Parts: sequence; structure tokens; C-alpha cells
Amino acid sequence: MATTQTQSAALQSPPSTAAVSASIGKKVLMAGSGIVLILFVVGHMVGNLQLFMGPEQLNIYAEKLRDLGPLLWVIRGFLLAMLVIHVVVGIQLWLENRRARGQRYAK
Repeated sequence: MATTQTQSAALQSPPSTAAVSASIGKKVLMAGSGIVLILFVVGHMVGNLQLFMGPEQLNIYAEKLRDLGPLLWVIRGFLLAMLVIHVVVGIQLWLENRRARGQRYAK
């Protein structure tokens, strides 16, 4: 009886909500946001390494960033959203793991 209630509840909720509320869905979100943040760090590093190619190359890079205009703010907002998602989902997973364990590990 309980399984049919669980199955019917899962069928009634939208698939995206059910996937995100499941532990595996949270882990996928965490991995995806982590990949985006790693790609940002790598891209930021490549941009900053332009410094070693001379001031003219660094100015060209800075001009390309400035030319993005409002799109740069959209990118910043997206990165901020990825950071918030990564932190919030990480805390949720940590709390779920802690509740599932019940007691601390022996040292």
C-alpha cells in the first residue's frame, strides 16, 4: 500500500521537482554547478595570464571584456547563481548525510 502511494505521489509531482529533491538530482546539480565554476576559474586564469604576453595583449583582453557590455553582467549573475546553487545544495546533501548516519563515525 505504501509503495502505491509513493508511486502515485512521484507521478503527480513534476519530473524536474522530483529529480532535484532526490539525492542523485542534488548531486547532479552540485556537479554541474561545480564544473561551471571550475571553467570560470580556468577562463579567469587564462585571462590573467595575458599579463605575461605584454601590456598590449592585456589591453586587448580588457577591451574584449568591456565590449561585452550588459552581457558581462548576465554572465556575472549566472556565475553568482551557480555559486549559490553549489553552496545550498552542498549544505543540503551534508545535512541529509548527517541525518542518515544517525551517529558520528568512530575515530
